[in-house]
Amino acid sequence: MKKYLLVAGVFLWFTFSGYAQELKDLDEVTPYQENYAAVRKGDKWAFINEIGAIVINFRQDIVSDLSSHYPSNDPRKKIDYPHFSNERCLVKITKEGVSYFGYINKNGAIVINREYVNATPFVNGYAMVLKVEKEYLGTNYLLAKNVVSYSYNEVLINKDGKVLMHLNGPNHLILSKEKLRKPPIINSYFLTENILVIKNEANKWDIKIL
Repeated sequence: MKKYLLVAGVFLWFTFSGYAQELKDLDEVTPYQENYAAVRKGDKWAFINEIGAIVINFRQDIVSDLSSHYPSNDPRKKIDYPHFSNERCLVKITKEGVSYFGYINKNGAIVINREYVNATPFVNGYAMVLKVEKEYLGTNYLLAKNVVSYSYNEVLINKDGKVLMHLNGPNHLILSKEKLRKPPIINSYFLTENILVIKNEANKWDIKIL
C-alpha cells in the first residue's frame, strides 16, 4: 500500500511538472502577485501558481491594460498587467462596443458581475467602480420605443460587490462605442489605507476617513 501511494505521488508530481513545462512560446510572463503570475498567448491570458501549473486557463476577458483603471492622481504604485489583489482580478465583457467590468476570484469564477463602466483593482478590501443607472423617461410613440437616460455614480464597494459609500455623481452617460472608446475617469482615490479623497460637485476635494 505504501509503495502504491509513493508511486502515485511521484506520478502526480511528474504530471504537474510536465503540465507546467508545456507552457511554451508565451508572449508575456508577469511577476507573481498573491502567488499567481499572469501569462499571455496572443490576446488570451491565464494564471499559473508557484509550481508553474495553470490554475486559471487562457481566456479573453481578463483586463490587461490597467492604465485607465486608476485615478490619474492615485499615489499608489500602478501595476499595469493582470494580477490578483485581495483575491480579485478585473475582467470585462463588451456589449455593443461598450466595455463593462467586474471581478473573478482565484478559481476563475465571476464573483462580482461585469456591470461597471470602469473599476479599480481592489486594495485593502475596497474598490471604486462606476455604476450605471437607467432611468425611463417615457415612450416615443412615433418610433414605437421607450426613451431612457443613462448616468453613472462613483461608488465604493467591498469584495462581495456591496456598495459601501456613494462618492460622487450622478454623471450623464451616453452608452455607445463612439462616446465610450475609453472608460470614464474615476476621480476618487485613497491617500492612505483609510483616508479617501473624493472630488465633489464643485470640482473640489473632500476627505473621508473610513
